Amino acid sequence: MNREQALDAIRQKNGPEQFDCVLHLGAALTIAARDAYPQLHANIEHLVGFNEMQHRIFGWLQHQQGANNYPIEEMLNGLFTMAAHYGIEGALGWAVTKSLPSQS
Repeated sequence: MNREQALDAIRQKNGPEQFDCVLHLGAALTIAARDAYPQLHANIEHLVGFNEMQHRIFGWLQHQQGANNYPIEEMLNGLFTMAAHYGIEGALGWAVTKSLPSQS
C-alpha cells in the first residue's frame, strides 16, 4: 500500500477507528522489523528506521489521549517519508495494509 492509498483509507475512518488502526500499525511494524534481523550485520539503518517510525506512531497515540491535535495525515506522511529514507517502504506498506481491517 502506498502513501495515497493509506491516506485515502484512513480518512474514511472515524476517530476511534483511526486510533485502533494506528495501534495495530505499531504492532504490525514490530513484525515487519523482524525481516531486518538477518541484515543487522550489513545495515542497521533498517532497524533505526523501524524504531523512528514506531516513535512517531506512539507519539501520535499519546497526543490522541490529550488535548493536543496531531493530524493523522501528518503522522502518515512522516512515516512514508521515513520509510523512503531508510529503504523500508515495502515493509511499511505491508504494515499499513495489515492495520486496516477492511484491507486485511
